[in-house]
Amino acid sequence: MVNDLPTPETVNGPWTVSFPENRGAPEGDIVFDQLVSWTEYAEEGIKYFSGTARYQKSITVDASRLKPNRRVVLDLGEVSHLAEVLVNGQSLGVLWNKPFRIDITEAANAGENTIEVRVTNVWKNRLIGDVKLPEAERTTWTAYPFYQNEPDAPLMESGLLGPVRVLSTESVSINEVL
Repeated sequence: MVNDLPTPETVNGPWTVSFPENRGAPEGDIVFDQLVSWTEYAEEGIKYFSGTARYQKSITVDASRLKPNRRVVLDLGEVSHLAEVLVNGQSLGVLWNKPFRIDITEAANAGENTIEVRVTNVWKNRLIGDVKLPEAERTTWTAYPFYQNEPDAPLMESGLLGPVRVLSTESVSINEVL
């Protein structure tokens, strides 16, 4: 019987986000006070960004989550569109559909841990953003002008949207239950 399983814990507070150079987004680290779609930012380099951005944050994992037979799971909540998860520098895999959850037990330590989530979105937002710019200032090029006549086409939500939570599971033998 499982009696003392730690409760789910929401990862609150700011995330440090960085975008690749020369892709139209601001360079260097940016602090996102909360997890929202890139399309909600007034900064056009973020709003219309397409590619992979890196989210980074330190979290504390309580030792009670790492007891024998327990697993620690990172639940990313909503992601648009796919995410690679690294814990303490170790890549744990790529998530591309719901639920956006991954077992982080083998990489996590009791105490402070560095979480990195590399989120990749689709090309649509950048194509829409580039239609509004002179050709010389565009980030992308395509043989077919997908949104040439639709500069106000709706954008697709993008980024790590959360809420991010730390969950615990525990394996029990069926014989223990009976």
